[in-house]
Amino acid sequence: MQPKILGNLAIAVLAFTAASNAQSRKTLYTFRGNPDGATPESDLVMDAQGNLYGTTFLGGAGPCDGGWGTVFQLSPDASGGYTERVIHSFQGSLFDGQMPDAPLIFDAEGNLYGTTLSGGQKVTAAAGTVFKLTPHPSGNWTETVLHNFNGALDGGKDGGEPQAGLLFDATGNLYGTTAGGGTGTGCVGGNGCGTVFELSPTAGGAWRETILHNFTNDHSDGWIPQSTLIMDAAGNLYGTTYYGGSSPQGGGTVFRLSQTSNGWQEDILYNFRCAADGCSPYSGVVFDSGGNLYGTTVGGGGDPGRGVVYKLTPNATGGWTQSVIHNFGKTSSDGIYPYGNPMVDTAGNVYGTTFYGGGQSSVCSDGCGTVFKLTPNGDGRYSESILSRFGDGSQGSSPLTGLLMDSAGNLDGTAAFGGAHGGGVVFEVTF
Repeated sequence: MQPKILGNLAIAVLAFTAASNAQSRKTLYTFRGNPDGATPESDLVMDAQGNLYGTTFLGGAGPCDGGWGTVFQLSPDASGGYTERVIHSFQGSLFDGQMPDAPLIFDAEGNLYGTTLSGGQKVTAAAGTVFKLTPHPSGNWTETVLHNFNGALDGGKDGGEPQAGLLFDATGNLYGTTAGGGTGTGCVGGNGCGTVFELSPTAGGAWRETILHNFTNDHSDGWIPQSTLIMDAAGNLYGTTYYGGSSPQGGGTVFRLSQTSNGWQEDILYNFRCAADGCSPYSGVVFDSGGNLYGTTVGGGGDPGRGVVYKLTPNATGGWTQSVIHNFGKTSSDGIYPYGNPMVDTAGNVYGTTFYGGGQSSVCSDGCGTVFKLTPNGDGRYSESILSRFGDGSQGSSPLTGLLMDSAGNLDGTAAFGGAHGGGVVFEVTF
């Protein structure tokens, strides 16, 4: 199971404290489909006024019946509810991108940046885009396509099909990954194994792309990176690949890219064995305040093999030690298949979502998903609390994304399906 989905992570541990244990979930918005959005598969971001922003994979006022996806804004109103507005509908190939599958980021001026999985202004490639949305005093937003990916064209010199969000460095360069394209060989379809890229603004207003790394299926490197990158204080980049690595099963990797005098150097921090350690990390990784990394896998973890939350701890020799802090699906009411990015608070609690699980319902045989919290016990082990179950899907189903914590400690997220119109929802878990 590998749905088309998401991506974004914080660079460092989020600066909030653990919330209380009493919680409930409410629906902030239900998507209606064309001309509204449908199928939200990205994490949310929030501006200083408390407005939420995200993308939907489908819907909008695009030229196809189902729409090519949207960027939406949810604004709190005086009654305590939210008002939704589509601030951009993607038009597809020849015009712009289509099917945005990743979270957005802000720059210091309030512009939004993101990626689309396919489409672009080069119809022969249609391998996705990097775009910018600029707000105006009128309330409208203007889209600019910063880069059109070529994918398998041009001898594999460019990446294609970005499924992850973007990351800014201190000087305004953008970094991201593509799941396809590049010069790597030995991967499914023969269209490259994916890349890490950098976009740098130029004096003329254009953006110059540099490929920092080409992944390859050579039983040492990973391939098909689908997660957003994070950056440490030294400027090193960290991410995951869904497949590849030195394991015979090719269960994916956690990697680091470091800038050297000879360019960017990749180090594999961990190779997943598709055993008790986990298999196929779709999410990226996030730091805690102690420099440890956390992530999830959608498979592995022993019986029943429905995913794990893992921790990577740096050791004295320069390597990293992996430990599994939770195995999903050990009970019938637990979540399974955690696709979304984890989040860590200053107390060391880990939060996230699962695509399925939470107990049987009339719609989902294993349950329609969960919101979970892992609390450290002080002895290296963690205790899980299920903060919310999605029941029969009538108030949303199958969250594919990570969570956003607001200043009050509430958790905001999206569920890709379900809701009153079947197009997914934006939800909030309140404490």
